[in-house]
Amino acid sequence: MALSELEILSDIADILAEDANVPVGSVRLSSRLDGDLGLDASMKANVIGTVRTRFQVGVSDEEASKFATVGDIAAYLQAAIG
Repeated sequence: MALSELEILSDIADILAEDANVPVGSVRLSSRLDGDLGLDASMKANVIGTVRTRFQVGVSDEEASKFATVGDIAAYLQAAIG
């Protein structure tokens, strides 16, 4: 069953809250991982690791390095899981 963009955003917000202490209410598709949410490289790696596990998708390190916003992650997941 395909997840909606809203469901994916909600799941990403939960991951960010758990792994990086980002308030769920501050997560938007346009939120920049480094600038708006304050993720450093280590936090971003943890978040991507959790995304890989929770959604059971392969995200290469090269692809993950291109994620600048929450929307980038959401778009990748929508394409990967339909």
